[in-house]
Amino acid sequence: MIKLIVTDIDGTLLTEGTSEPHPQITEAVRSLIKKGITFAFASGRSYESILGVFPELEDEAVFISNNGACVTEKGQT
Repeated sequence: MIKLIVTDIDGTLLTEGTSEPHPQITEAVRSLIKKGITFAFASGRSYESILGVFPELEDEAVFISNNGACVTEKGQT
């Protein structure tokens, strides 16, 4: 059983040179979360920068930012 998925953003969920994910990406992440899987975005970016890409998932996903130095979930760091 999968309990956690952690993925990078740039070059993985975002095509190089783009700043917005394909709608199917957000849809797939939401689907995984609804199945009870914790989903985390990991990046060297700041929390605010990651949130700018996935604002609609702010209260549903975990955000691992600053190369792992900061973890934020549901607004709590």
